Amino acid sequence: MIPNVTDRNRLPRLGKIRLGEKKVSKSGKEYPAALDHFSLADVPEVQEIYGEKATEISPVLLPHDDEEVFFPTARVAYRQSGLFCKCSDGVTATRVFEPKDEQGAAFIKSTGLAVSEGEMFEMPCPGEDCPYFENKFCKNLGRLMVLLPKVPRFGVYEVATSSWNSMVNVLNVARAVKNLTGGKVSGIPFALVLKPIQVQPDGKAKTVYVLDLEFRGTLLELARRGKALGTGNPLTSLLLPETAGEVPDDLYPNGGESLDAVLNGKASPTLAGSDGTAREAARAAMMPRRTSVAKAATTAVHGKTAPKPADSDGDEPPPPDDDDGRPFTSGPEAPPLELTAENDGPGLPEWKGKIKSVASKDGTTNGVDWTLFNIMGDDGHAFISFSESIAAAAAKMVKTEKAVRIVYDDSGRGHKIQEILPA
Repeated sequence: MIPNVTDRNRLPRLGKIRLGEKKVSKSGKEYPAALDHFSLADVPEVQEIYGEKATEISPVLLPHDDEEVFFPTARVAYRQSGLFCKCSDGVTATRVFEPKDEQGAAFIKSTGLAVSEGEMFEMPCPGEDCPYFENKFCKNLGRLMVLLPKVPRFGVYEVATSSWNSMVNVLNVARAVKNLTGGKVSGIPFALVLKPIQVQPDGKAKTVYVLDLEFRGTLLELARRGKALGTGNPLTSLLLPETAGEVPDDLYPNGGESLDAVLNGKASPTLAGSDGTAREAARAAMMPRRTSVAKAATTAVHGKTAPKPADSDGDEPPPPDDDDGRPFTSGPEAPPLELTAENDGPGLPEWKGKIKSVASKDGTTNGVDWTLFNIMGDDGHAFISFSESIAAAAAKMVKTEKAVRIVYDDSGRGHKIQEILPA
């Protein structure tokens, strides 16, 4: 055993699935702009499967049951060279000491810390009262890690977002699934979707595109999946790669070069506020307050359609994927859940053909009522299922007379249907 070497279990990170792209303004300056689809240019093996303008990636698997591992979140500020300040608990910030950072310098002077330029130190996080946060040098950032079973590579892909709605959406769904499965979320198949919603961060309505996780199946199927996975999923022992030092330049329009200019003394000593007024850059006389930030959780209702945001060619592009407002309106009702469960994995046998009939049989075992559905193919193949949604899907195919593919498990008694797919 070599400490910190042989005891490190880490999944490889294969690349980034981005929510924005770089554009060039009329003045020739690059800026990040939000997209209405996933940008897969950096991961061509994913783009080959899902296309250039995919708005849905399915299935995706979360590689761990701990949300702080599969979706770490923090307030983070970046320079061009990397991390400047980070707060993961809402209380303590880890910051790089720069003499031009009057806020940090004032704290070091008042506490008598011995810190050299370029070294990291800890200070109370001023939270949303911090001028760096108010001027979007610092932002809330979440990094979602997912496994993609359809992609012929093993490892995790990262999807970074600074959207309040995206972070709440992902965490709410993951937490709800964990409650229904007895603590399991890794190994559950989800769809990762980019959806349009309307928000009003400054009192004006605009359309933004946010992440959402969807489980497409019934609650009963979800509970059964959790029971089947149990507590022995081997992936949960693996750690995910460190990413905090990498600059997400597609999400920080005011970070990087702009923050460098302030910290190097090349920019004005004041920071421009969102209302156009000047603010004191460091508020040196105001020591940061020690704050505790509660984790917000709310359910956002999204519509199916919304107008696409207009492209910006000017010098004042809208910030990418940064919907600081809350959704204030909903569109038409969301489409119903899919009737079939996701495929349990490769290696299961498949049958192709048309479904001839669907019949049911009721019974009771040890005081528990059950219904067994018998599904018959037009060539005499017989299948069984206890799932009402699968039976409903099969019955629909009987009426339409469309050919299907049935994925089934033949390891036990009878051919138990796992999934019904179009042929």
